[in-house]
Amino acid sequence: MKYSVTGFLVLIALYLLPSLAPAQQGPHIPCLDCPQLKSIKPYPFSGNWHNPESFEGGFMFEIQNGRLGGIFHHYDQDGDPTWAVIIGTLQSGEGEVLWKLETELGMVEGGTCIGCPSQQPQPAGSAGTIQLEFLHRNYGRYRIDDGEWQYIVPLLFGVAGNAVFAPHSDQLLPDLGGFGVIVPPGVTIDRKWTLAFRYMFGPGNFVYFHVPARFSGPQTIEDGIRYTLSYNLNNIGQMVCLATGESGPLCTLELDISGPPALKEYLMEPIKSATYIIHPGNIGPQRFEGESEDGFITLVGMRTGFD
Repeated sequence: MKYSVTGFLVLIALYLLPSLAPAQQGPHIPCLDCPQLKSIKPYPFSGNWHNPESFEGGFMFEIQNGRLGGIFHHYDQDGDPTWAVIIGTLQSGEGEVLWKLETELGMVEGGTCIGCPSQQPQPAGSAGTIQLEFLHRNYGRYRIDDGEWQYIVPLLFGVAGNAVFAPHSDQLLPDLGGFGVIVPPGVTIDRKWTLAFRYMFGPGNFVYFHVPARFSGPQTIEDGIRYTLSYNLNNIGQMVCLATGESGPLCTLELDISGPPALKEYLMEPIKSATYIIHPGNIGPQRFEGESEDGFITLVGMRTGFD
């Protein structure tokens, strides 16, 4: 029996996720009446991507310095797994599209079997032209030749994914809060985050700050969820993610660093008092990106000790 690596991972994801709608075009992540981000333009997530509503196959992407290398796992007409290579430079998109790429799906054959002498695989023609468009760091779409667009998201299986915006959006928002381990009853150890701020104080002039933080929650509220941020047991802010029939989904992070003396003296005032806009499509289990309302401060959250 033959197996596809991505097909196996998709089975894991579908086993862990809640029941999905019968549509085949992929998850719907709208952002109604949401502000356009001015400063950040994150590259797509490097890793496994798929359409959780289809068993057609999936992708393994690696992005380095604007270059995308990838493998498309799919099935041939006999139902046997096969794969094609994707290589190209991401181009800046327009409108809702951050990055795009159009290139050939290069088929290969004649590689090394398990336990066999090593041999270089050879080109075996083209499986068609693929168009890739990434709307956010963790949300994209593709089509092959003149086929229909399929929406794809990174594979989420190592953390809980919550459909907090349903029915407005199909997105599963990864849990940013505590990660339970075996400890005394009633005690939970949180995994830490680092908040990295880049503040623009003049044309081409930037200064960087880093703040360790913890997320506790999520707490379910009307139309969304809320996380509380803390530093050394001091409450330093909240992230609220909301979606209604008229707006969203959208997350806002408000800092109030008036307690910890070390942070008060360390951070610049605009960073401490800004409201940060974060689209859920830019939130993953290990990283999220956003910016202040005026676009002068960019924010990247990175979870440490999680890989």
